[in-house]
Amino acid sequence: MDLSKAVIVPKLSKYELDMRRYILAHDQLMEKYRQEGIDIKKIMNSHERQKNALNELKRYFSEQQFIPRDNLTSDIAAKASLIISFGGDEHFKYVSHFVDNGLIMGINSDPLTSEGVLNYFVVDGIEEKLKKLEKGDYAIEEWTRVNAELNRHPVALATSDYLLSKDRRKDMSRHVLEYRNMKEEQKSSGLLVVSGAGSTGWYDSASGDLYPNGDKFPKNADYAKFFVTEPYRGRLTRCRMRLGILEKGEELIVRSLNDDSGILTADSVEDYPFNRGAKAVIKISDKPLRVVKVLE
Repeated sequence: MDLSKAVIVPKLSKYELDMRRYILAHDQLMEKYRQEGIDIKKIMNSHERQKNALNELKRYFSEQQFIPRDNLTSDIAAKASLIISFGGDEHFKYVSHFVDNGLIMGINSDPLTSEGVLNYFVVDGIEEKLKKLEKGDYAIEEWTRVNAELNRHPVALATSDYLLSKDRRKDMSRHVLEYRNMKEEQKSSGLLVVSGAGSTGWYDSASGDLYPNGDKFPKNADYAKFFVTEPYRGRLTRCRMRLGILEKGEELIVRSLNDDSGILTADSVEDYPFNRGAKAVIKISDKPLRVVKVLE
């Protein structure tokens, strides 16, 4: 692999994001944290670890190979030999939305505070891993992605999950679910459709009452799962189609009954209106996410 053509996309630390969000000087931001009862030491220690890890990574790549998150485009990703996401799982999912057929790898920028289940690498020992990449000592995992069309128009592929709900989760979402020749009108806080990569995230928390030990399935599984979150169970309404498996070649059809503020969101990265009359058709994508893993 030619790492001189790799592109690294680092995330900002919470400290840096808050500096940008609130347009405050350091002392002003620290005072804001104190007033809000935020653990300043935790935030600043994480910031320092992330900056140190990024500086270590910069020893192996030229400055031009580091692209700010906001500047990443699909064209840049397509021309790169490898896209390296440097951050946590949410950042990895964001970066993956720019990757079509190319290769991606994830480096966890702060393993002490981030689970990083989608990131196989950390900066410690990265030099050895990079040498293996250059020699071709790596495997490519093909993670299943989920595909959706909204009113016959394609939306972004989901690396982890689609959520169909109201924009404000306190409002009840209404839709008609069609699956395997069954149809049901449902009321709930939303509908999740997840890939194997998403089975340890939001889905794991939402389905905890049914799966106390979790329901993790492989990232390369050729199926997805759907789950209705907090279904309404009134006298006239029963949610009999609360969960199911979406096999390759099958379709899950969702027709919105939301009067307004309905959304379909892909990985909580890209949002689309999903109001009354809208129709989403969800199925397994034939374009997996190609993730690099070094051979041991």
